[in-house]
Amino acid sequence: MTHLPVPDLDQTLQRYLDVVAPLLSAEEFQNTRRVVDEFAAGDGPACQEALLAYAKKENGDGNSWLSTTWLLGYLTGREPLPLLSNVGFQITWPSEKSGIARAADLAHRMGQVHLAYLRGEIGEQKDARGQLLCMRQWQYLAGGLRHPQPDQDEVRPGRAEAEDREIVVLDDGCAYAVRLSDSNGQIRPVRSLESELEQIHAAPRPDAAPFPAWSYLGSERASSYLHLLEDPENAAVYQRLTDALFVLTLTDETGDTEAHLRRSAFGYGQTWAYKPASYLVNLADDYVGMHVEHSTVDGATLQTAVGLAQQATSADQGAGGNDDDAAAPEALTWVMPQDERSRLAGDIDWYEKQAQPYQVSTVTVDAMPTPAVAGLRLSHDACQQIIMLFGQLRTYGHLRSTYEAVDMREFTAGRTETLRPNSTPAVELAQALMTGSATRAQLEAALAEHRQRVKWCKTGQGVDRHLFGLRVQADGLGLQPALFADVAYRRLTTDFLSTSSLGGADQFARYTFAPTSGEGIGIGYSPLPAHYEFFCSYHQERCEGIDAFAEALAEGAHALSQLISSLR
Repeated sequence: MTHLPVPDLDQTLQRYLDVVAPLLSAEEFQNTRRVVDEFAAGDGPACQEALLAYAKKENGDGNSWLSTTWLLGYLTGREPLPLLSNVGFQITWPSEKSGIARAADLAHRMGQVHLAYLRGEIGEQKDARGQLLCMRQWQYLAGGLRHPQPDQDEVRPGRAEAEDREIVVLDDGCAYAVRLSDSNGQIRPVRSLESELEQIHAAPRPDAAPFPAWSYLGSERASSYLHLLEDPENAAVYQRLTDALFVLTLTDETGDTEAHLRRSAFGYGQTWAYKPASYLVNLADDYVGMHVEHSTVDGATLQTAVGLAQQATSADQGAGGNDDDAAAPEALTWVMPQDERSRLAGDIDWYEKQAQPYQVSTVTVDAMPTPAVAGLRLSHDACQQIIMLFGQLRTYGHLRSTYEAVDMREFTAGRTETLRPNSTPAVELAQALMTGSATRAQLEAALAEHRQRVKWCKTGQGVDRHLFGLRVQADGLGLQPALFADVAYRRLTTDFLSTSSLGGADQFARYTFAPTSGEGIGIGYSPLPAHYEFFCSYHQERCEGIDAFAEALAEGAHALSQLISSLR
């Protein structure tokens, strides 16, 4: 694998000026240029040298200069994870089965992928251009969890063996251990899993503390319950939870897609919020979802794993698995004194009040006309970003920063880079679309700049992560460069729109996550054959104009479509 390069300092600083220019007034830009020049002539070279030395050390350890520090950024988050960094997905699940049978089918097919990884049967992965992709993120398939601590969490990996592995099934706040693989590391028969899920769903509910409760409280509050693990019974339950390959949650809640998506991401009790992967099956209407703890895995890896499960079969014949030593589902409960249960009930109320304002809405607009115009390199991703830029300017009248995640698994321990799509050409195009004066030249310039910035990211030459690395090194050197206190850097890194796309809906129909700033909007977006979808999440008490923004997205899509059609 190729190591993640440390970009040239002067290159990054020049690109930084290009990126922040649309966010600043002329006077602010001149001040930022002065601050950048001071950094280039002062603290910058020392920070760059320190970063290069750190990169050499991390590369030798099989990491990148970004990976360890980036993980720590996740692990120091103290807020409830569903409201901070976790992600809720709607899975596109190709099965005609319903209810418990559908849940068993999902567990069986996803289980095959988890176990195949542990048996070393998932080969190297390549991107569309044939480049090898780093496999480190696939470790989430072994289970494990993020363990809350008062100041900084830790990652506890799952066992490396495929033999005798369990999953944890949640139903109405109660947890059960269900054996997924046999003593040979093969998946157990789907008929057995289905029978055990039926037993769980029909079982009387024990008088016990709600099992997933304290995982929803954020690490500062959650860690106040860690003393419960001093009890041997609780410690044993927690170890089984840690070792579980995944959580499977059964629910009976009805609602539209937006309500399901909101529950998948923010709803209390859907999972153990510190587990890497949880699969959610609604028995009432066959909604299939997923809840992901984001600190060790990104969407593109999840997408590939779900794709493998879609191709698997849950038929018992030929699937392997010896059920002779199968065990019945075993209830998992916390030994908890009454005073602690009362405190926990109060903390649950606290979380639900924190989560209540987070809402999800889906906006559907027409896709851009095809076939594309001759000679015009049309990108659906760029078009959707232009539409969101139009929506922001139309609704709010001024520009704020947009974050777009770009996969970097082509590099050892690669995670994501930030693409800043609101370039000067894109802003000029969006403004012209609002007045009906947009031209082909403006469209081509915006598309070309978007392609260029994607290339920066995919080649490890992005701006944001390099500046992040330089800032970390400055802290380590005891330096306080004005660059990182400047209004430009603050505006750039305060994301009004935090956006992400996986390029289609074949594996994940929709997904949502909390916006990264209180007033902002989190947007998952997807290009479909006939339309574009935007999955918007927001805090309804802090985010203004969300309905007008949705209308402006449709207006922007129409204006862009008209421009493209006029060029044919």
